[in-house]
Amino acid sequence: MISSLSGYRLLVAYSNNSTFTATTAEYLNSLRHYLSATVHYLHVTLDAKPVVDLSRYDAVLFSYCARLCIPGYVSEKFLRLMDRYEGVRAIAIQDEYDSVEIERKGLDRLRPHVVFTCVPPDQREAVYPSSRYPNTSFVQVLTGYMPNQHPMRHATRPIASRSIYLGYRGRDIGPRYGRLGLMKAEIGRVVGKAAVRRGLPCDIAMDEASRIYGDAWYEWLGKCRCVLGSESGSNVFDFDGSIAEGCAKAGTKPLPEALQGRIDELDGSFSIGQASPRIFEAAMMGTAMALYRGRYSGILEPDRHYIPIEVDHSNLDEVLDRVQDAKELQAMADRARADLIDSGRYSYAAFVDIVQHALTRALGDRPPRGGIAKTYPSITKLSDPPLDEMPTSEPRHFDSFQLRHLLRQLQTTGPSGRLKRLKPTRIQRLIDKVRGKKRL
Repeated sequence: MISSLSGYRLLVAYSNNSTFTATTAEYLNSLRHYLSATVHYLHVTLDAKPVVDLSRYDAVLFSYCARLCIPGYVSEKFLRLMDRYEGVRAIAIQDEYDSVEIERKGLDRLRPHVVFTCVPPDQREAVYPSSRYPNTSFVQVLTGYMPNQHPMRHATRPIASRSIYLGYRGRDIGPRYGRLGLMKAEIGRVVGKAAVRRGLPCDIAMDEASRIYGDAWYEWLGKCRCVLGSESGSNVFDFDGSIAEGCAKAGTKPLPEALQGRIDELDGSFSIGQASPRIFEAAMMGTAMALYRGRYSGILEPDRHYIPIEVDHSNLDEVLDRVQDAKELQAMADRARADLIDSGRYSYAAFVDIVQHALTRALGDRPPRGGIAKTYPSITKLSDPPLDEMPTSEPRHFDSFQLRHLLRQLQTTGPSGRLKRLKPTRIQRLIDKVRGKKRL
């Protein structure tokens, strides 16, 4: 077996439409920053027309944003190229409880050597039967990691100096995702109401208008002594898509008894509660956490890393007493930061080590393919044809996707309506904006 990926090439298949999310951009960029192989990127979703010679690549990795569980989302042209591809095939999957059988049929076609999964090993057979994937290696990963370097990493304040005792941002996502989904709204309502009765300074909201993004999110975390939270993910695996369909049909009305019964049954059959990237963000900012007791991918210990809230709220008075103890909160936040952030165990560099090891094993004794694999820049001027997707040395910024989508509309349908009023000079300004983007 080879000991390094130096000299090898990896093509990352991704969706440029998803790079507006910081965690997705960080995930994609971590591969080129830390992998010893040469890494190229190719946008493959939303009717993309990829122009690429896959024979120049030793391995192809589908990012989790190139979702096979959505029919037609990944370009059929690219899937046909993959049908003939003879190198190592790998895929990272998240939200594995959505449209399970469609995802599995996608895996049947892809025939991956490696699947990076969030499903724990003790429950994997129910989702990915070994009889169906006898030649596939399933590797456990988290839903997100922490960048090794972050501009807000050292912008922390002592907990006693912070003005918000309890903070939370969440949303009500309805019954589709079962108990874990309902808890995202429940923790804000129940704990928030009890904290207000105690007279604690709180900033708790679950409406879309109150959501916080970018650096403002870290600044807000830095003002909170403690934040609420719950496990991410869902234990309700929708194998045939009928649960999502039934919930959509019900809308805001109560679910039919039979559908609710199926959701409850599945909710009790799995336990895959995940630690979301928000856990790392709070730890990085030195903010204590009060969370529903749960699995959290096995990386959090109650009373060491967070104040546990029982799901029946039976210890709520004790929780609110502890939230007011700045000394205890500081000690807990310091432990969480030391274990989750400063240790480096959950950094993107550590994640890429997992990827490198899995790809190295899958490559076995295969020598590098060699030859030349060309990469192309983003669009730099209005006259740049074609708009086919070609490999790049880094993932494109989201503005680049918007620009290319606009130019493709102009190219295929001609100017009409709003596009007709968009003058070439304005399009060129967007191009210039894309060229000036600071890369992650």
